Amino acid sequence: MHFLRFGERNVRQTPILSVNRDSDIGFGQSDIEALAARALADVIDKWPQWVHRRVDSVHPLEGERGRLKHSIDCTPVPEPLLAYDQTERVRTDINDVHGLLMVPLAFISKGPMRHLDALDARGNSLPLMGASESNPLMYETVLVLLEASGVRRSDELERIVRVILSDEGMKYSAQVRELCEAGRWNGEQIWAEDVFLSNDVVDLVEQLASSFLLIGLVPARDSGIRQVVKFSYHWVIEEEQSIKARFLNLFVAIGWAEKEIVINMHMPHATASYHLEFQTPPQLDVRSLHLPSSDVPNPVFGPTLDDDSGVPVAHVHGAYGFLPKDDAIVRLAVPWRGLRVVTLFVTSLTALIFFLALFLDGATPTLREVGGNAAALFLAVPAVFISFLASTPENVSASRALVPLRIMLMTCALLLFAMAGSLVGKLHLGPLLLLWWVGLITSLVLAFLLASAGLVRRIFSAMT
Repeated sequence: MHFLRFGERNVRQTPILSVNRDSDIGFGQSDIEALAARALADVIDKWPQWVHRRVDSVHPLEGERGRLKHSIDCTPVPEPLLAYDQTERVRTDINDVHGLLMVPLAFISKGPMRHLDALDARGNSLPLMGASESNPLMYETVLVLLEASGVRRSDELERIVRVILSDEGMKYSAQVRELCEAGRWNGEQIWAEDVFLSNDVVDLVEQLASSFLLIGLVPARDSGIRQVVKFSYHWVIEEEQSIKARFLNLFVAIGWAEKEIVINMHMPHATASYHLEFQTPPQLDVRSLHLPSSDVPNPVFGPTLDDDSGVPVAHVHGAYGFLPKDDAIVRLAVPWRGLRVVTLFVTSLTALIFFLALFLDGATPTLREVGGNAAALFLAVPAVFISFLASTPENVSASRALVPLRIMLMTCALLLFAMAGSLVGKLHLGPLLLLWWVGLITSLVLAFLLASAGLVRRIFSAMT
């Protein structure tokens, strides 16, 4: 296979696709559309040569909403065959192309992209080719690459390629793998078993089964010039709902553990340098952001795979020759400030009230005697505690991490309500003391859990 060769800024002056437009190019077609398909495949294959940096910036918002912002520092390839206008693909000099040029940005998982926004280097809206426009081009690209590998075009092959590119292609991952490895589709032999597909072709076909190619359009006059283009879209935060995850939230809330969120990286191998940023949701702290180990032996810039600085915007970067098997992981924690310290204060105060009521000389009979007056005091305190439950709109990760603390606040309020009710209702001494002892032990346990977080973390750190 011939691949694109990239130079410096003067690359705009000459074509860079190493195929001869006027002769047989080695895969049975010499028409301009086949050349354009091959040019697009070459540009995708050589992403790291012209995409200098990709930056994923994850922005959790209110509820389960989030926004994923992806910026690409790149030098669009100045190749006339990538002209958006088909009539301009016959040009041999990029300076003769006056319209738009196709720039493949990324493979995006199939499905609607909600609230999609794209900007060019000047901050203006960037035109995008959707799946309905890019799929026909990728259809021709796949067929051209298969023919270059020795596969004969047929009606059945064309039908299969259309299925792979369709929205239903995600359901056929097993069939796509069998097709690439053995030339079979649902048991039917589509091409000879001795036909070998390169890893580049296999990767492209498998990628197109689950994703579509997002293509941006930039003025041809801007090709060969380094620039930054950006796109962003609505991102749904997927939180685990298992009993184990909910139980873990308790340890996260009291400071014994950290909350882990898996972040899918956006094509970290399709660039010379991959960067990931994570903006910490309010009411949480970021303890660390981690990237998988780099498979590039000697990257130009040393990778920073871990950020445990605690800065609200965590930032890591690395370089990858292949798509990593592991995902990025961010670890979040409930800070000592805010609701956690308020909950410790409330549980400690509740424990103190029950302790004084039980052990202060003459407190129990005096409280039983005054009855309603004492109850009024104990009803006022829970009202203050409940006011701490009021919350501003927050991210689902923060909300679920803080739920145990809010349950603790509500528990203390209910215990004091019960104490007031036992006085107003003239509860007999035995049940009253039992109720107060339950309140004391419960509030003491909650306060201990909150106060011992630092000690528990040090013990676990020493053990590991």
